[in-house]
Amino acid sequence: MNQLTSYTNINDPLNQRILNNLEAGRPGGLKVDLYLGDQPTLDLTTNNLTLLSSQQYPYTALGTIGIRKLLDPPESSLVSQIVNRHAVLPSNSSADQLVLLDMQGQTEISQALRRDARHTQGSAHSHLLFDSTNQHVQWIRMHREQMLRAFEDIRQQGIVRRQAKEAWGHYDAVSRLDATTKEAVNTWLRGEDHSLGWDRFKRNDVKSGNRLSTHYTNLGGDLNTPQSITSARGEYAASKLLITVCGTDYQMKMGKSANGMRPNGIDQIWVKRDMRTGNVIEYLIVEAKGSVNATLGHPTNGQQMSPKWLFWCLINMANKNASYIGPETKTDLPVKILNALINPGGIPVRGIVFHSLHGSVNESKVVQMNDIGLYQFASAFENASKGGGLFTNAPTQQYIAFK
Repeated sequence: MNQLTSYTNINDPLNQRILNNLEAGRPGGLKVDLYLGDQPTLDLTTNNLTLLSSQQYPYTALGTIGIRKLLDPPESSLVSQIVNRHAVLPSNSSADQLVLLDMQGQTEISQALRRDARHTQGSAHSHLLFDSTNQHVQWIRMHREQMLRAFEDIRQQGIVRRQAKEAWGHYDAVSRLDATTKEAVNTWLRGEDHSLGWDRFKRNDVKSGNRLSTHYTNLGGDLNTPQSITSARGEYAASKLLITVCGTDYQMKMGKSANGMRPNGIDQIWVKRDMRTGNVIEYLIVEAKGSVNATLGHPTNGQQMSPKWLFWCLINMANKNASYIGPETKTDLPVKILNALINPGGIPVRGIVFHSLHGSVNESKVVQMNDIGLYQFASAFENASKGGGLFTNAPTQQYIAFK
């Protein structure tokens, strides 16, 4: 397994050589437009916040989302709204998302984020078998081996032994339940036991919902300038789209920090987690832009979302640099991502940019998603380990790809 000689020192010689092997320029990617403008919205003003101040949720409608892939023929399709699995109240589980995406007013956005934080927590994800409240299903879950031995008795001897009668009593009760639950129990008994994997997935999904609530709270607490409002809009859209459009298995690992902390670096980090095993199967590096005029920055350590910039950010996170990581995020997260990046066949690390086109004349309610694709650092690590560097002698290496 490839390992860095230092995960915390950006000036470590190996890390410097890796930086010289990584591209610093503008990333490409596949762009997809999400059209959010055909749905009804609230006519809210600073003096008309009745609906926002009430318990009515979600305040504005999104409904279906129109999608156009820019590389495909200009044919639009509709994607149905995915249930919000982090809604506190079951009645809000199908609530439309992306509240006040088209708003600029500080008060409206602050109110929306405050209410959304209050209505977001935990996870409503449930498993037909593993989360069942039926006493007979619960007994079989807790006594799987005993149930399997009862099956084996029948197969070998054709009778139910005395010590197996309890198991058969529970199984008989389950057999009288609905066909879907019965089939779920039988499939689980005949196959692998993924209950521990599901428990791991659910435990992390609860953490993700709680992080989202904190994320919304922190976004609403930093709206003192037009720039901070623009930033909040972009980060809000990114997090909402990830739990709706992008699927039901992405979980937030890092969101907005409180009180303006962590001003630099990665906006959000998410993981895609296997619901059966509970294992992380993809890391997602997210950059959010909140207006049509916002662009990827290009500091001296590489343009935002470039491979060089990502490596720089992760090392500074592991080093507990307060400009890149908040106290709520553990430093083992960047270390895990770094190991995934420098090892062939490691967990995929994907980059994605969510760009709200707010402020444009015709597409103010459009969010553009740019899937940058997978980052690959294994070859950079191998070249650096041999003492080489692709861009060591480049005259303008930081800007060579976009000047």
